Amino acid sequence: LMSEHSSSLTHMEDVEVALLKDCCSCLAELTQGPCGDNQFIITSNPILLTGLDNILSSLFHDRISKELRLQTKAAVLNLLAACLEGRTDQFIHQRISSEISPLSFERVRSFLGLGALEYPNVVENALVDLANIYDELCVLP
Repeated sequence: LMSEHSSSLTHMEDVEVALLKDCCSCLAELTQGPCGDNQFIITSNPILLTGLDNILSSLFHDRISKELRLQTKAAVLNLLAACLEGRTDQFIHQRISSEISPLSFERVRSFLGLGALEYPNVVENALVDLANIYDELCVLP
């Protein structure tokens, strides 16, 4: 996760990808409520945001199940949506916009489309989070 490039994620095993997913889910839980201090801490860390961007854009290795790849990307989207939840300032919005590539959001949207029939619940929830992220980020000047 701390790598500058998403290519390092292709070397991960199932258990490591599952741990990434669980970490993102845990961080999302810590920001929901919303908890402004935790939202601020998470989005103030450019290394973490770069890691989240890498997860969104990574293809992972084919040995990782499609379901786990979808769940991991969905967990990242849920975390980002939770960080934006209830914010009246633009700090979090600007941090996410500056560190997460718009191309990563487009790639994950395409990837979600590939799993829609097999894993409709995971994909539906992820698409809701992605729509919320887009809605929040479009308020930027």
